[in-house]
Amino acid sequence: MTDKKIHYSLLQRVYAINEKHNAIAQVTGLRFNVFDILDLTTNEVRLHSAFIAALLDPKGSHGFGDKFLNYFLNQIKNQYQETEFAKGLEKFNPHKASVVVEKYIGRIDDSWETGGRIDIKLEDINNNKIIIENKIHAKEQKNWLERYHRHDKNAPILYLTLDGKNQTSEINNDGAVDTNESIVNDPSAKDKHRCISYKTDIINWLELCLKDTVNFPILRETINQYIRTINKLTNQLNSIEMKEITETITATAANFEAAKILANSYSKIKNDILTQFWNEIKEELEKLGHQAHYTKNSLDVRCPALFIKTNTEGRFIGIEPLNGIHYNDKLSELFIGIYQPDKNKSDYSGPFPEWSCVEKLGLDFDNASVVCEIHNEITKRESIKMTIINHIIQYCKTHK
Repeated sequence: MTDKKIHYSLLQRVYAINEKHNAIAQVTGLRFNVFDILDLTTNEVRLHSAFIAALLDPKGSHGFGDKFLNYFLNQIKNQYQETEFAKGLEKFNPHKASVVVEKYIGRIDDSWETGGRIDIKLEDINNNKIIIENKIHAKEQKNWLERYHRHDKNAPILYLTLDGKNQTSEINNDGAVDTNESIVNDPSAKDKHRCISYKTDIINWLELCLKDTVNFPILRETINQYIRTINKLTNQLNSIEMKEITETITATAANFEAAKILANSYSKIKNDILTQFWNEIKEELEKLGHQAHYTKNSLDVRCPALFIKTNTEGRFIGIEPLNGIHYNDKLSELFIGIYQPDKNKSDYSGPFPEWSCVEKLGLDFDNASVVCEIHNEITKRESIKMTIINHIIQYCKTHK
């Protein structure tokens, strides 16, 4: 079999597996997720911090005492065993510990050295504390690590992100604290901070909790729905579907090599197609006298946008996400609006933070059919392109 036929055959078989599990999910009700329905999937405070804190709380309504908290602490300690960081966790006594969400530690001072709100704060009866900074897609606040360390210099700080990679310059990708001068000057700051992930650490912890809830259907299914929510956020398939795809890919060396080639090619192919498409739109707008620029160096990232300068300083007409991938997974559909962030506002809420006068264009550039149409069908491509350009022109006439 030629390489081309192997690639095509593998794609067809993986597609068939995915379609089968989509059909199973439809029939069994696995698509029903209360967190999706309530539009909480990416809400850090109202869902993720609140849910994690509720399970960690020994006095929580789950009724399992400090069992879930012990699972969590032991998992992190095992991950960083025989380090100073693990020794800091060892001091924490989970029995009768308290858990607080959005703990206020004072007004942030003008130099950003003290104050703020801790996402999740654990404290035991001996006043030992553990701090969890929880970030899904929200922006980092200035000097958060320094401020939290100053609040309690002995408290281990866990930085929780979707993939366990840092989203701040204050933490290295190996999970350790960076050499931030204001912190390193304090010897007590050494080895007090680590990254953990939803994708691995939280999922593994939840699965441990799940084993104890077999005879508690409401709690069990709530945790199950939360696991599915995290899987969606971290782009993970369910375990059965993943097992079938793994078996298909590893059935032969040729399949495995084909999967590697396809995986490495996908992002570049999509990026090249969309970059050419949006460059054509940008050029047309510039011919009409609009000053347009991209907000990202590549379209192969979350939430790339095309901004058009207006007559007001610091105010832009923007269109995003150009690739269908937004920080909020529910906002994959292309929209246009006025972007003018408030420098004095530290927290944004709502579906379109920092935007006003938003209009949706009804196009999702993460949709395979749309991407294939603009690549393969010239007539359809021109129709989509002119629809976008005309919408932008009319919008600029009203709002520029």
